[in-house]
Amino acid sequence: MDTGPICWKADRSRRFLVEVQPHALEWVVLGPANLGSAEPQSFDRFLAFGPPDPEVPPDVVATLTGIIESRPDAEIWRQRAQDLLSSQQEDPERRVRALERQLSGSDGAAYTERSASPAARAGWIVLAVMVIALLVSGAVIIAQQKGRPGAGSPGSLGSPGKGPTERSAPSSAPAASGDATASRTELIVVTGVETTRALACEGGAVSVSGAANTVFLTGECSRVEVSGVGNSVTVDAAAAIVVSGSGNRGRFRSGQPAVEKSGTGNTVERG
Repeated sequence: MDTGPICWKADRSRRFLVEVQPHALEWVVLGPANLGSAEPQSFDRFLAFGPPDPEVPPDVVATLTGIIESRPDAEIWRQRAQDLLSSQQEDPERRVRALERQLSGSDGAAYTERSASPAARAGWIVLAVMVIALLVSGAVIIAQQKGRPGAGSPGSLGSPGKGPTERSAPSSAPAASGDATASRTELIVVTGVETTRALACEGGAVSVSGAANTVFLTGECSRVEVSGVGNSVTVDAAAAIVVSGSGNRGRFRSGQPAVEKSGTGNTVERG
């Protein structure tokens, strides 16, 4: 038994209705040319998975189910619906894809008004730009680390003619109870992720890299280098502060250090 169109929602410019065809349901949106659409759905898919739009009222779903169940060939559609459900249960990935199609429209087809909004598309674009920026920053950091002078090479930190002795700070160990002290011929290296260190710097040099480390330097340093991502370094006084990488912050409490900055989002300030 077929019936005429059933209107289940309407607003000022559109009407949402469903028509019962000989072998399928036709979900229709009537409106301006850029909003109109029509989406077919077979009886077995309706019985197995329900309407393509979750906002269809329950009484409309019940009416359509009764119409299909009263047809002479209802048993055929019920069996086909059971076969669809069985196949979905045997293939979980296929079931997931079917659920995704139901959220966006049966068989992958969606009403025009359900397409992604400009704001959503803009959000994805911004996210993509942020990911690209992080990848570029990481490449810059790696290149800077590879290009850093090694111990004893020309241009290394420390006294002229002497190569500095590097001491790598443990990346996961907490700060020692006593502050580490750097002599004038020694380079202290702090690296790792989310470590907190307190160091005494008596004319020596300090290099901080890695990510999200917090370092407090007491005394006067000859040179403080900060690279990596999101590191914070506070020093009492320094002859020179060099900051590179991305999102790093250097602060000095006194003096007028020579400041060099490169990279992105880095700051050096008195504080």
